[in-house]
Amino acid sequence: MESQKIFDEAAAWMIKKQSAPFSVAEQEKFELWLNQSPEHFKAWEKAEKLMSMFDQCPRESSQILHDSHFSMKKKIQGGLFAFAFLCVSGSLFWFSDMRYRYFSDYVTAFGQTKSIDLEDGSHIQLNAETALDVQYAKNSRTIRLHYGEVFIRTAVDSLSRPFLVDTSHAQLQALGTVFNVQYFKKTAEQTCLGVVESAVKVTLKKSKEQYVLKQGEQLCFDQAHFSQKQALDSNHILWQSNRMVASETALAPFIMQIGRYYSQQMEVDPRLSQLKISGNYPTDHFDNLVLALESSYPIHFEFDQQKKRWIILPKK
Repeated sequence: MESQKIFDEAAAWMIKKQSAPFSVAEQEKFELWLNQSPEHFKAWEKAEKLMSMFDQCPRESSQILHDSHFSMKKKIQGGLFAFAFLCVSGSLFWFSDMRYRYFSDYVTAFGQTKSIDLEDGSHIQLNAETALDVQYAKNSRTIRLHYGEVFIRTAVDSLSRPFLVDTSHAQLQALGTVFNVQYFKKTAEQTCLGVVESAVKVTLKKSKEQYVLKQGEQLCFDQAHFSQKQALDSNHILWQSNRMVASETALAPFIMQIGRYYSQQMEVDPRLSQLKISGNYPTDHFDNLVLALESSYPIHFEFDQQKKRWIILPKK
């Protein structure tokens, strides 16, 4: 809608004005924009009103936004609504993962994946429920993974800049490689790396301990410790083909993992939580998942109208 477009422009002008005083040329451009129509005046008045509300926020909330590492472009795209929301909820908003949904360069939701070609020819694929930023600077190429999972195929850089992935736990440096990085904050406070080709060097943020993970290996770690190295799990690759493999996996954790691909919520009856399952299952067709599980194991799916979710019960 045209009115929304004009308000978005007003928000952009407001954020620019808050960042630094207008130059003479910028002031002239702003006045030309403002005088285009009465709708432009109304949009600017609305932006000023929202910003005045934001100025009344607690000082710490305003400072959080002012000092944030997010680009001005993302703040503009987030719009003044996000500013007002921050004011209402204060630092609880800014220090939660919700901020990444508004301000990250790339975000996916439940059941959504996304493929992106980067400016240097590298390719990344985001799994469901993922948020990350891409920062290309003079001396490095960096992906900041805030949460979720990303599959990366790096390209040779004409400037010979290292390709880095940054999480809360470590910095990963690609050594001419194809690899997968997981950071599922809801299930475990750790990063998991799987290397498909070549190698990746891991430097832990707290202990500064380093390890070079090679092709066909996977490893999980927090800020100070590495876990036991293992052979590469095929699920590090298969999720791109909308599949998930289970091998003598307990039903409850399997449903928790595969549930992130579906909008339908699922719950396992406690009597079935340790039932072991194996097989290759779809992550893009819920009916096919139900059919595959019900035909292979003594279970059935039943929708609970009160809970608004599917309950997995022992078959009668």
